Amino acid sequence: MQNRWLGGLAMTAFMLAAGPASATTIVSTVGDLDCFGLGGACADGDLFLSLGGTFFTDYRSPGDVLAAPHTDIWQTLPSSGASWSHTYALDGAPTAASFEFLMAGYADIGLAHLFIDGVLAATYDFSGQFQTLHSLSVAVPLAAIDGSTSFMFVTESSGDGGIIDASTLTIETEAAAVPEPATLFLLGAGLMGIGARRRRVR
Repeated sequence: MQNRWLGGLAMTAFMLAAGPASATTIVSTVGDLDCFGLGGACADGDLFLSLGGTFFTDYRSPGDVLAAPHTDIWQTLPSSGASWSHTYALDGAPTAASFEFLMAGYADIGLAHLFIDGVLAATYDFSGQFQTLHSLSVAVPLAAIDGSTSFMFVTESSGDGGIIDASTLTIETEAAAVPEPATLFLLGAGLMGIGARRRRVR
């Protein structure tokens, strides 16, 4: 009976000694968030031409060409679609993740599909919205959060063009509670004292 009581005391003390779990937000961005290379700010519902854009024009900077060549260029998507990856360092277990990107165009080609790690995540219909900007957001399965997550944006047929701005992957993580060393030392000393007292009582 006393052994069980001591075991319970030790477990309770250990839980109290553990520091609180720490939550962290990881933000991974591919591209430069510069309104398709036009500069300034733009948002869902804006019109590409009204922002000063021209269809089938390359607005990429040298940095875009190297790091995010699928962004800031109005073009017809190839049959393989536009593909890119977000790479990041995890500092705890992921608890939630979301993905957001800004695009315009692709209005006359039927449906467009977003794949995450090769799995269909969302389907969009932009019919009749040939220059309207859309801010698209989707939840990301936690199974895909492993340090590198791939994305592919594919249209069902060719013929019209569009443009993709930067994309952002946001991940919430939580690290396990870690015992505080000083408190663990005091806990160990206390348990040793209890053990010594039991031996003297006998």
